[in-house]
This record gives sequence, C-alpha cells and structure tokens, in this order.
Amino acid sequence: TVRLAHHALDRKVDSLLLMPPCVYRGGITEDGTFRFFATVIERIARDDLKLYLYHFPDICGVPVTPRVIRRLDESYPGMIGGVKDSGGDWDFTEGLIRRFSHLSIFTGSETHLPQALAAGARGTICGLGNAMPRLMRAMFDAPTAFDRLVPSILTADWILSRKPFPAAVKAVLAATTGRPEWNRVLPPMAEVAMPDRAWLIRDFLKWDSDLPPEWRTFGRSGRQAARPLALAS
Repeated sequence: TVRLAHHALDRKVDSLLLMPPCVYRGGITEDGTFRFFATVIERIARDDLKLYLYHFPDICGVPVTPRVIRRLDESYPGMIGGVKDSGGDWDFTEGLIRRFSHLSIFTGSETHLPQALAAGARGTICGLGNAMPRLMRAMFDAPTAFDRLVPSILTADWILSRKPFPAAVKAVLAATTGRPEWNRVLPPMAEVAMPDRAWLIRDFLKWDSDLPPEWRTFGRSGRQAARPLALAS
C-alpha cells in the first residue's frame, strides 16, 4: 500500500481511497482499525497525501466507524479528505454527512444519491457508472427527480445483479465495445457463462434502448450495437 501510494503521489494523483485489509475478522476493534490507517499515513510520510476512508464492511468485514473517522481527522489534520460509504445503510450515510460536514462524503449506493446530495454529500463513487454513465449523470444533475430516475436504475441493477455484479458489468462492456477481453475477471470470480451472458446482455440493452434518448448509453444516435444483439439471439 505504501509503495503504491508513493507511485500515485509522484504522478500527482489527487487523492487515494483506502479500505482496511481483508484479514481474520475475530477480535477487530476500533483501535485496531485506527492503527491500520495511522500506520499507512505515517509510513507514507508525505504532506501531499489526501486519504479517503473506504467503508465497505460487506467486503472486508471492518467497518470505518464515526469514532475512527473523528480520531484520524483530529490526529492527521488536513490529510483525511472524506469517506466513501458503500455500506448500503442510508441512516449511517446521513450520520456521516451530518457529523463530518467539512469532509467529502460519497455514497456507493446509487439509489441513495438524490437524498445524499440534498443532505450535503459530495457525490457518488459507484459501480453502475460503468454501465449507465448518462443516467447516473442525469440523476446527479437533477437530484429531485427521484421518482423518475431511481426506478429505472433499480431495474438495470436488478438485471445486472442476476449474476455477480463485477462479471455482469464486464459482460456488458465486452459486448458493447466489441472487446471480449473485458469479460476477464480475477479468480476466484468467474465470467458469466453462456447462455446467461447472452440473456443478460439482451435484457440490459433492451432496458437501455427504452430510456429517453438523452439517458441512453449504448443505444443513442442509432448506435444500438449489432454485435451484442446478435449474441443475444
């Protein structure tokens, strides 16, 4: 982590997003979580470090609690830029926005974006942005259009979530770009196998083509890709 941080900062990367490591989960404490981040900060030992804390307990099993955030922010003034909250709990996200108004809070849950922006969040860092950037941009620009936009996003998320999300998004990108290497995932994850991949791509592109033209990502301006539709048939 320290070597990668130096590599990034030497190339003028603005900020770094860091999640606690996936380790044996028994006996983890807030003090231990604080010490992980503190050790990284002290070993990087650079004034140009701007760190975002990544709260995603479903992945690593280690929550980044408000107490840890407060302690890090006070111990390393100016180095904690904010939090990416991918916990999926709106009450927790709202609490971060309220408690840490001087930090940039990002939600990883796309459907929480309208109320997060209204409450003062900075924005979203999300997986669905890879597959529907125009629709996500529209929701960011019109956060009050909750009733119109969120149901469309939920439908697309349901299509992609039939299979493990990273592999499903990669399947869509492989089909729409004509680059099959996008299907590759890191083991132990597996690619979406046929015929499920064809059905997923067919349904996702049908969803995309039914959107208003300004919200479409793959079906705009007559660019409904022939390759994935042929694959889906």
